[in-house]
Amino acid sequence: MPSTSGSSQKADNLHHPLLERLRFLSISANNLDEFYMVRVAGLKGQHLAGIKTLSQDGLVPAQQLDAIRQRAGKLMADQQVTWLALRRQLDEAGISVTEPSDLEPGDRSWLEDRFMAEVFRS
Repeated sequence: MPSTSGSSQKADNLHHPLLERLRFLSISANNLDEFYMVRVAGLKGQHLAGIKTLSQDGLVPAQQLDAIRQRAGKLMADQQVTWLALRRQLDEAGISVTEPSDLEPGDRSWLEDRFMAEVFRS
């Protein structure tokens, strides 16, 4: 599993500023995404190819995938709990998180243009 627990734990640490905690949570989620895109995809390929070679911990690809599903499921549940707590705290601090579905079509277009002009090019 990727090193996401450190960032996730930092996101729960009340000694860190609120936006830093949000950043730590996003790092944790990004690390997990990358882990799935690379490592889990490779293991799925091995499993589908019928490879039964044991890993260093003595597991075949199917067993590794099962172990990952269990640990990643807990990590994602923990991340979701942290996100909901952070979202409440952001709201209390006057920072709104708007869902894309809450945007009017013109607002969405304006935001996409601004993102492309000011954020993506940076």
